[in-house]
Amino acid sequence: MGSGSRGEVEALGPTEDFDWQEAQSSDEAEVSELRQAALPKIKPEVIYMMREIKKPFALSRVKPRKGHGGGTLHYIDARDVMFRLDEVVGPLNWQDSYKEVMGRIVCTLSIRFGDEWISKEDGAGDTKIEGDKGGISDAFKRSAVKWGCGRYLYYFPKNGSIPSWADPDSGKWTNEVSDRI
Repeated sequence: MGSGSRGEVEALGPTEDFDWQEAQSSDEAEVSELRQAALPKIKPEVIYMMREIKKPFALSRVKPRKGHGGGTLHYIDARDVMFRLDEVVGPLNWQDSYKEVMGRIVCTLSIRFGDEWISKEDGAGDTKIEGDKGGISDAFKRSAVKWGCGRYLYYFPKNGSIPSWADPDSGKWTNEVSDRI
């Protein structure tokens, strides 16, 4: 991602009074160091699986909506996440469970790697549109983001545009991009 244009880099976050060159150099050094330390310790099939989970969805699956500051947010449907997990790890190798914590729904999303289940969780409140059901879907999607599924959507600019690197047909999504997001 280090060779991306300024526009593509700016699409990854706020641009006001921010030294992109310094941040990018610092990020690249840190990511490179972490990658050198971590990736050799992770089985190649696990690295492949994680990269596949992170891949961008077809643009037809990404939907826009108005965000809280008037900007545009992009999202995917919970079923898109389910299909991705089925496709990448298999329907018998992931599971989700829910609990209520202080009025919020918390989803635990577990994926089996070999004989071990690894879990990540996140929560959401009820939504204005679908109430409890919306809260459950949002909690599920938020826990999937912790696995990297749909995480790239958080890096979109708030003006509603979709960065070229997020188009799966552009050829700009690489393992290096995946490892950084």
